[in-house]
Order: sequence, then structure tokens, then C-alpha cells
Amino acid sequence: MITSKKTLSVFGLAMINVIAIDSLRSLPINAEYGLSCIFFYILAALVFFVPSALVAAELATAWPETGGVYVWVREAFGKKIGFITIWLQWFYNICWYPTIMSLVAATIAYCINPELVDNKTYMVTVIMTLYWGCTIINCLGMRASSLLSNITAIAGTLIPMVLVIVLSTIWMLSGHPPANSFTWHKIVPDLTHAKNLVTLTAMLYGFIGIEMSAAH
Repeated sequence: MITSKKTLSVFGLAMINVIAIDSLRSLPINAEYGLSCIFFYILAALVFFVPSALVAAELATAWPETGGVYVWVREAFGKKIGFITIWLQWFYNICWYPTIMSLVAATIAYCINPELVDNKTYMVTVIMTLYWGCTIINCLGMRASSLLSNITAIAGTLIPMVLVIVLSTIWMLSGHPPANSFTWHKIVPDLTHAKNLVTLTAMLYGFIGIEMSAAH
């Protein structure tokens, strides 16, 4: 019996999770709160990430058909609620993609010429190029989409993360003082201040996306 080669490997699935969950966008918030972010990461993992991962895995196993979140909600509440759910997910992406792509465009501008950030023509051109470029690649099939995910995850997340760790280690080993205090009592934040709960919201947002691998 001849078996077809899988279009999505375990490594490709892992890279999709890296892109969806792990990101450099949370580093500035983590740097501001210091070691207390460890407490919030553990709390967010226990109350959100682990439960959502287990639920997504169970639902994907019980209904292993194309559709993802739509199929799960449809089976539980009917087609109308399923349609509303997938429409909200689509609308969320419509709002999210221009926002994140404008960040990418601004980052590229600061590497070339910071004044380009205020140039509307430049921003719209970069955003539309990225948006339609990703759309065209995804239309080529799962293999092409997986290859794009692998490249961007390695070049845009894993390598920069390693560089941040290496450079910060070199900085401290060179005798420079760290910006945050590394003491045990700093791990547990002062929860009497409501502003500290903003960190928990950021951590929860950082863990969104685990359901993408279940849909695949």
C-alpha cells in the first residue's frame, strides 16, 4: 500500500504554535515588570493555556474534520451559533492583521528611515504587500504555508530570542548592572494595586492561538 507524504510535519505544526503563541511583542511588558512576570506566566498557564490546550486537543480528536472552531461550536449549539462564532473569528482577523502588519511596516521603516513611519503611502504599500503576499502563499497549499511558517518562526522568533538571551548575558557578564532586581521577593507581585493585573491580561493574550494547531 502506498501512503502519501504528510503535507504538515510535526516540526511544521510546532512552528505554527511558535508563531501563534510565542512572540517578541510581549518582551517590553516583561521587561517593565521584571521577575513578577514569571508569576503571571505561571498563573496564565494554569488558568488559561493548559485548559484551552486540553480542550482543543480533545475536540480536535473527537471531531477530526475540516472546520476547527466552527465544527466544535456547531456540534454543541447548532449551525447558526457556529456561523456566528466563525464570523467573529474572521472579523477578529480583519482587525488584527492590519494592526500587526503596521507594526512590521513601522519596524522596517525604523531600520531604513524613521521618517517613513509618517508616510501613509509607504505604510499602506507595505501592509498590502504583506497581506496579499501571505494570502497568495497560503493559496498554494499547506506545504507552501508550512514552509512559510517554518522560515518566519525561525528567522522572526527563535533567532531573535536567542540573540536577546545571548546579548543580555554578555551585558551582565561584562559588569553592567541589570535594569531589574533579581531577588526572590520580586517574583510575587503586589496584587493590592490594580495596575499589576494589566500584566495578567497581557500574559493571557500572549497565550492565545493554541487552537490553531488543533484545527490543522
